[in-house]
Amino acid sequence: MNRATCRLMVFLGVLMAACATGLPAQANEPITLTVDASGAPMKILHSNMVLPVTPGPLTLYYPKWVPGLHEPAGPIGNVAGLKFSANGKAIPWERDLSDVFTFHVVVPAGVARLDVSFDYLEPSSFGGPAAGSATDKLLDLTWNQVLLYPAGTPSSRIVYQPSIVLPPGWKFATALPVENQSGNRVTFRPVSLNRLVDSPLIAGEYYRAYDVTPPGEPIHHEIDLVADSRAALAISPAVQ
Repeated sequence: MNRATCRLMVFLGVLMAACATGLPAQANEPITLTVDASGAPMKILHSNMVLPVTPGPLTLYYPKWVPGLHEPAGPIGNVAGLKFSANGKAIPWERDLSDVFTFHVVVPAGVARLDVSFDYLEPSSFGGPAAGSATDKLLDLTWNQVLLYPAGTPSSRIVYQPSIVLPPGWKFATALPVENQSGNRVTFRPVSLNRLVDSPLIAGEYYRAYDVTPPGEPIHHEIDLVADSRAALAISPAVQ
């Protein structure tokens, strides 16, 4: 057997193994992530993901290590009601016996899209950069709260198409570029997992943006604020 034939067999073996693992077809389309935050005043966020998959075993992680923290502090304890389904049918799943952040599911034959849904229960007080926060007037969302991601692919190559449904009348701010907005639903452009987790979103009934662009600076700078009252948004001229 010559060297070229060996390379071809190795390549085909790797390709067949990849097709059997249930890994998302990230090269073709992103993972859609829809966060229904209409229940934020009650401290409940509902997350729904649709992953492009191939049949076979699939491992998914809830973010454990979050930028800005020095410990595995992902708020897994706030996740409730996790469900997997495809074509309208529930799919059983298992939690890893040695890691509570890891979930295993076997994608059935003939399934190309896997639906994943769960509720995220906001902490009763400010949860920090990993857990976020919500009151009846505002929301501090860090996207790591509301997603799972597949094993076997570098996070910089996992792409999401995120969107959020806000309570009526709420305004928002984030570094993510908006693709379109219809009423209280906002859809952002596809973005890598790294960029998504590094782009928190704030929203609230009381919102104000302060332009702090230095004179002559071509790039716009602003400070975005949300608060529990209109008065809390006021910044004295001395501070401005």
